[in-house]
Amino acid sequence: AYVGVMEEAERGTADKLFAVIEEKNPSLYRALLEKRRQHGNRNEMEKLLNKLVRNGEDAAVIKAYLRGDTTVDTLYPFAEKQGSNSYYGGEKERKAIEECGKNSLDEAFYRRFQTYMLLRRGSWYLLWFDVMDYPEGGMAQLNKEKVTELFQNFAYEGLDATHLLSGEIMLEQDLKMSDEGKPLENRKAGAFRTTVIKIFCQYLKNQREETVQAFAESDVRGRLFGLEVFSQEAEKNKKEILAYLADQTEEIREMLFDILSDQPDWGKDVAEALAGSDLDDRLFVLDVLSQNVQENKKEILAFVEDGARMIQGELFDILRFRTDWEEDVKELLASKKNATRRLAVDVLAFWQKSGADYRELFAQALEKEENMQLRRLLEAAIARRA
Repeated sequence: AYVGVMEEAERGTADKLFAVIEEKNPSLYRALLEKRRQHGNRNEMEKLLNKLVRNGEDAAVIKAYLRGDTTVDTLYPFAEKQGSNSYYGGEKERKAIEECGKNSLDEAFYRRFQTYMLLRRGSWYLLWFDVMDYPEGGMAQLNKEKVTELFQNFAYEGLDATHLLSGEIMLEQDLKMSDEGKPLENRKAGAFRTTVIKIFCQYLKNQREETVQAFAESDVRGRLFGLEVFSQEAEKNKKEILAYLADQTEEIREMLFDILSDQPDWGKDVAEALAGSDLDDRLFVLDVLSQNVQENKKEILAFVEDGARMIQGELFDILRFRTDWEEDVKELLASKKNATRRLAVDVLAFWQKSGADYRELFAQALEKEENMQLRRLLEAAIARRA
C-alpha cells in the first residue's frame, strides 16, 4: 500500500511521508527507499526528462533511451549532429539533477544519463559533477576511481569504441584547458588520461577489431591516444604499432620513436616496413635503428647504399663511434657507389685522427679511384699523419 502511495504522490508530499516512515518504521523506510531508487516516481521521472531533454526532433529518441526502452546506438545519429569540436556545459541538466536528488535516482537511469551527456558533449557536467571531489577549503581534485566508474558505466551501456574515444578526447581537452596556468600538482589531464588508458586496454581485449578501427579513423589526438594504448603491451600490439609508421604526423612520430627505441628486436621489421619510402621516412627509420646500434647493425649497414646526403650524414654520425665495425667500414671502400666510398673514407679518416693509421689502405684505394673528389680526399688522408 505504501508503495502505491509513493508512486502517485507529488515529490514534496512523498518526501514528508518518507520522513515519517523513517522515524516510525526504519525497516519499511529502507525497503521503500530501495523501491524508490529502483523505479522512481513515474510522474516525477517524466517531469525530470522534460527538464533534461530539450524539445526537438531527437527528443523522443533521447527520452526513450533514458527510460531504458532502447539501446545507446539509437543516439548515435544525434551524437553525430553535435560535431567533434563542440562543448556543452550542461548547467541546466546539473540544476535539474540537483533538485531531484542525484542519490535518489535509479542507478541504471543515471548511467544512461551519463552516457547521453557524453554523446551530448556535456564535458563540464561530467567532469565537475561526476568525477571531482571537493575538499573543504581546497581545490577540486580528480577522483580516479570515479573516472574509472564513469567509463565503466559507458562500457556497461554498450557505447562503442568510436564514441568512447571521442568522449575521452573531449573530456581530456577540457581538463587541459582547465589546467592552463596551474601548478603541476594541481593539473588533472595527465592523471585522467592515464586512468582512461586502462579502460581502453580492456576495450582492446574485448572488442579488438572495433577499437583498433576507432583509433585508426580518429584525428591525430585519437591516433596518439591509440598508440599509447597499444604501447602498454607493445609485443602483443606489434602489428598495430608498426602500422603507425605510415603516419608522418610530427606528434605521432615523436611518440612512435620513443616506443620503437624501447624495442631493440624490432629493427628488421621497422626497416622493412618503410623500405623504398621517402627521405623523411628513411631518416626516421635510421634514427630509430641508431637507438639500439648493436642489435640493428645489419639494418644500419644496409643504408650505406643510400646516396641521399642527409642519410650519409646520419650514417657518419653513427659509424664514427663504432670502431668495432672497422672491417665492415673497410669493405665499403670497394662499393660501386661514390657516396658509399666517400662515407668509408670519412669514417676511417676520422678514426685516423684518433691514432689509427689507414694510409696504406687509402693508398690502395687511390690506385683504383676514378672520382676526382674522392681522389683528393684520399690524398689528403694519406698526407695527414696520425
